[in-house]
Amino acid sequence: MNALRFSCRQLQQSGRATSKAITGVVSFSAYCRNRTSPPALSSASPDSLASRVWRSGHPSISIVEVIEQWLDEAKQVKQSELQQLIRDLRRHRRQHQALQLSEWMRDQSCYNDSPGDIAVRLDLISKVRGSEQAEQAFKAIPENMRNFQVYGALLNCYSRKKCVEKAEATMDKMRELNFLKAPLPYNVMLTLYFHTNNHEKLDALVKDMEENGIACGIYTYNIQLNAYGATCRFQEMEELLGKLERDTVVTVDWHSYFVGASAYLKAGEKEKAVAVMKKLEGLVTHNSKKFCYEVLITLYANAGDLEQVCRIWDLYKQMGKIFNSGYLCMISSLLKLDEIAEAEKVWEEWLLKKRLYDIRIANQMVIGYSRKGLWRKAEALVSQITENGGNPDGVTWNCLAVGYCVGGKMDDAVAALKEAVTVKMPVGHKLKPETRTMAACIEHLKSQGEIEAAEEFLEKVAENCHFPVAALNRLAGYLKDESQNVLPLDEMGADMPTLGDEETAQEP
Repeated sequence: MNALRFSCRQLQQSGRATSKAITGVVSFSAYCRNRTSPPALSSASPDSLASRVWRSGHPSISIVEVIEQWLDEAKQVKQSELQQLIRDLRRHRRQHQALQLSEWMRDQSCYNDSPGDIAVRLDLISKVRGSEQAEQAFKAIPENMRNFQVYGALLNCYSRKKCVEKAEATMDKMRELNFLKAPLPYNVMLTLYFHTNNHEKLDALVKDMEENGIACGIYTYNIQLNAYGATCRFQEMEELLGKLERDTVVTVDWHSYFVGASAYLKAGEKEKAVAVMKKLEGLVTHNSKKFCYEVLITLYANAGDLEQVCRIWDLYKQMGKIFNSGYLCMISSLLKLDEIAEAEKVWEEWLLKKRLYDIRIANQMVIGYSRKGLWRKAEALVSQITENGGNPDGVTWNCLAVGYCVGGKMDDAVAALKEAVTVKMPVGHKLKPETRTMAACIEHLKSQGEIEAAEEFLEKVAENCHFPVAALNRLAGYLKDESQNVLPLDEMGADMPTLGDEETAQEP
């Protein structure tokens, strides 16, 4: 039965079909991808189920009530519509609602749960509830439903959690079941080996692909390029790039050149990096302009070339529409080049032209000021955020705390950092406080005799933030050690706030 009709709603009310409230998700789209691209949000009709979901408010809000209200009005919804909506929710990072919808659909007697649906749900469970819950969910799946997609979702779960042994065991099982006929599972393992620095295993797996006649696609080649660049194997990287350029089946893409240029810059080989960047620019197409120009701006900033940064920015602006991500990229690059005055000009331009207030851009300016100890400017900008249509988030206060700390305003630094830890972050995101600033604030509290307040603060950090456990333990030990009056800040790490991971963009 393809549509959920009113009769199915009556079954629900009589108890023969159930709905369960759930918690959150995203997807393993590579294994479960539908060939039809998801529609733009604006394509939803004024009164469609999709439009009601998008208007339902914060992504953490349950959409089960939205669906049930739709059914109460005796309206229909096809399974294909629900599957499309799940894809759209995942694409727009509304993970909780996507999982709610997936599990609700599973619990309806009117729908057939396909292996593809199961694979998507398994991946979502792993991202929301963890790998152990995903394992339990996998064990409950009937053997006859555990196809390539389902095992692929489990493999991806282990890869994401960097569980090498479990991923290898899953890969062996897929080999036993004759599921290794495509490059995708190999690419998942190659990515895992790259991120866990198992470069010998990575090379061996590439050889295994070749021996088994598994064609390498551009993704496989790019993983290899990343591995060669990370280990400074430049000759092999150059040979692979040359092979790609000569390949008549696989077409080299801008990402391949980005990897090569980044590796050269990291090694201090600026001339070689610039040569590769020129090749990257030669691959810019109408559809790739936005991404390529943003990448080139970042690369030239890393190369210390302000002139080229401005040249690419001019090309970017010729597209007609400047995205928030473009402003973010340009401001970040100018700050990296110590061009604060130029960054301020771009910031003012964005304030005049913005459609949606993107707190990431404001945060980039705040941390730019803060790293220079310009806490007054940082403070003034934070006070203007609300006036300009935004809301300071945890990252904002974290960045401001850095400025206060650099400027020696330790009471204010402590207050700002406490605010950062207290402010609620988007669902699925946690603040990453800057380690040295955290250490300096704890040292200051101890010097003021506020040991209890410092300990309570560390408890909140442990509960609400992503913060190294070793660093937390060291700070806690420092508070208890009466003989230690000065904390060796240089040993606490020199990281700076990471802008982007903690927050969800409001516009591309």
